[in-house]
Amino acid sequence: MNMKRLFNIVLGLSFVTICAFAKNSTDTLRVLAIGNSFSIDAMEYLDTIAKSQNKCLIYGNIVKGGCSLERHANNIKESVKEYSYIKSVLGERTTTRMVNLNDFIDDEKWNCVSIQQVSHLQGMCNSYYPYIKEIISFLKNELNWNFQIYFHQTWAYPVYSEHKGFKYYHNDQREMLDSINVNVSRVTKQEKIKKIFFSGNAIQLLRETNGESVNRDGFHLNVLGRYAAACVWYETLFKESALKIKYKPSELSEEEALAAKKAAHTAVKKGFKVNFSK
Repeated sequence: MNMKRLFNIVLGLSFVTICAFAKNSTDTLRVLAIGNSFSIDAMEYLDTIAKSQNKCLIYGNIVKGGCSLERHANNIKESVKEYSYIKSVLGERTTTRMVNLNDFIDDEKWNCVSIQQVSHLQGMCNSYYPYIKEIISFLKNELNWNFQIYFHQTWAYPVYSEHKGFKYYHNDQREMLDSINVNVSRVTKQEKIKKIFFSGNAIQLLRETNGESVNRDGFHLNVLGRYAAACVWYETLFKESALKIKYKPSELSEEEALAAKKAAHTAVKKGFKVNFSK
């Protein structure tokens, strides 16, 4: 066995040992997302990336496909059992189906809680109220420890999208993106949410180099898009450049992975000030 392989094995075993002790430690980052299929897209590779970088991560993803802030707020009030709860503990995942959001909100002592508006309404300011205030109030009442609220900025649809909500933006990708940026900026400032996952801006930057090859349908992300979004989440959470990420999905070339990491890093670094060439 060569020395490099031996070193990697020892390093991997050390990480497993450290994280085994870290499950109940404050050194482990605990992240909860209250979302929909777009949070599934963004978090698909997050735990694998974190593990590859020797970061101890536990995440929960409470999801209902197509769920808006309004529906989340109403479901909280009525304790509706229609969610899936996806949990990753140091890279090991479980899924519990048909659950009530309220039952899992304090499953861990979360450091970060991400909320988001459904994709087709992200660019429409009046769709956020009063629901985002109700959800934030619920979180503050239920989680009686220090945590930070994050907002997940989602992406504009591909130019060929036939999603019925695309009509709100005249089926124009750039109009949708600009509307998302304007209104996410406005809402997060008003609600004093200082941390934002700029997945949408990263996807648009990636489109500038890789075209429309980031989606698997008219709105969800494919492997390349999911990887870019996960890189955004990783850099935002761990404050370590996405350019340092070692892992890439096997389906991606080195060039594709690098383009995704560059787009993610720029999006996180520039935030709402990112410049798009197209």
